[in-house]
Amino acid sequence: MKYKLITAGVLLCLCACENKIPMVNLGIDDVYVTERMKKIILHPEFPGQYEWSAPDKNGNDSLVSTERDYIFIAELPGEYHLKLCIINRMNPVMHQTRIVVWEEQVAYSRYITQVYEYRPAPGQLVNTMPLYEAGDTEETMRRKAQDSISGINGGIISLGGFGGYVTFGFDHTVVNVSGKTDFKILGNAEPGIVMVSLDRNYNGIPDDEWYELAGSEYCKPETTHLYEITYYKPASDTAPVYWSDNRGETGYIAKNINHSQNYYPQWLPLEQLTFSGTKLAGNAADWGYVNNYPNEWEDKISFDINRAVNKNGNKVHLPGVDFIRVYTGLNRQCGQLGEISTELSCAEDLHVEVAGAPAATVRYDGRNRTLFPAKAGIP
Repeated sequence: MKYKLITAGVLLCLCACENKIPMVNLGIDDVYVTERMKKIILHPEFPGQYEWSAPDKNGNDSLVSTERDYIFIAELPGEYHLKLCIINRMNPVMHQTRIVVWEEQVAYSRYITQVYEYRPAPGQLVNTMPLYEAGDTEETMRRKAQDSISGINGGIISLGGFGGYVTFGFDHTVVNVSGKTDFKILGNAEPGIVMVSLDRNYNGIPDDEWYELAGSEYCKPETTHLYEITYYKPASDTAPVYWSDNRGETGYIAKNINHSQNYYPQWLPLEQLTFSGTKLAGNAADWGYVNNYPNEWEDKISFDINRAVNKNGNKVHLPGVDFIRVYTGLNRQCGQLGEISTELSCAEDLHVEVAGAPAATVRYDGRNRTLFPAKAGIP
């Protein structure tokens, strides 16, 4: 089949000091065939200093990576070429690889297809969006969250107070396209922080390293990095939720007259919940956060994978991402309006065309909100 990845071994000739020609299996094939938006991880077995290059727009070799592993992902069908040079004093290696990329056999969805984790912090809409019912488990609530925000179902989920999160993905890798934003997330008016991860170990679960997409507030002195908060399960449904953080502060997720249910996630058999991440100082973030602007402001609710930074704040390059996580970025109470929490309704890969999807209407706290289909990209 034209979609099958070619995995035949390749033997390379290396020049040794004794003028013999040993045969070494480099572990990389001459030719690969794959679908677009599917990644190939090229892992050379031969040691040395690595230089990967690819033709630029003028056809000249351009250095693209000096890492041992090269992760290839293409947005569009076509034929692609890579050259690997392994600099080794005894046995230098140069290898050419051709990658043929086909259109996918079954069209990709532009929208979320999988929720991997749903773990909200306590909050006034927790246990109602989605609705907790007696006997629900973490798995059944994960499925309810998935049913709410996948596709164009028009549902909405609450992430509760600071740190509460949802992890989701698409039926393909979201490609990091140079010069463009890559995906957008729709929600409701309270800022959430976005994390991304690439499935480097190919196991299909979000257990690889996570990277924050640095927004407009990331480098501001009032932003708190490495913030950690612990919530404690209340003694009754009517009691507020007590919390303490790693800055020596304490407080409560206070109950309000509009929402009388238990605010602590009732399906979790845990006496306390701890979350960590970046805490924003206020909800007036300019860009780079979920819910900081109305859903119609596509440029404000769209995200560029090139904004990824590691835990030390250093920029990293990711060719694409398989997992996206959103968590509430504020720890703030607003009196009878309750705690600030992020609510999320859907996400879209901006590199997959809209297939005639109608606008979806959702209900949030008794009010109608319309989610408008997006363009295929940002000019």
